[in-house]
Amino acid sequence: MSWTGRKRSPGDRYPSGDRRLPKPPKPPDQPHRKGFGSNPLAETVHGRYYLTKAISEPQHLAGTYYGRSRLRYRAAIGSPDSLRSRSEGQPIPTGEYDGVEIAHFNGVILALGKLRVDVDWVIVQDAMLADLTNYRRGLDVLRTLYRV
Repeated sequence: MSWTGRKRSPGDRYPSGDRRLPKPPKPPDQPHRKGFGSNPLAETVHGRYYLTKAISEPQHLAGTYYGRSRLRYRAAIGSPDSLRSRSEGQPIPTGEYDGVEIAHFNGVILALGKLRVDVDWVIVQDAMLADLTNYRRGLDVLRTLYRV
């Protein structure tokens, strides 16, 4: 007697006869974390520059302080991109130190001068630079301002 019906699909099978499905492909590594594992500093260009030793630890810390200072400034002027907007929908009242934050950040901007463009490009825009010279100079200015 010959077998009729659909032919058996090719592939590996379990002892019960059920077909083994191929293992799904491993998702590709996130390009910004390639070679850094799960280090949270690898999430930003500024952090990757630190991990690759393109900038020193005090420069990294000064850049981090600059980013936080910028967010405080943006909160003080009422910008939607600020610490207050990152509060998961809970309103944060305007602080009594808003004028101090605005004056402080304006002083930082004046001290940076033209170097602010490169520092903002990396820390705020999260973009890479071809030449890190002005970026490092800007971070050194921030180091003296923040006394890091």
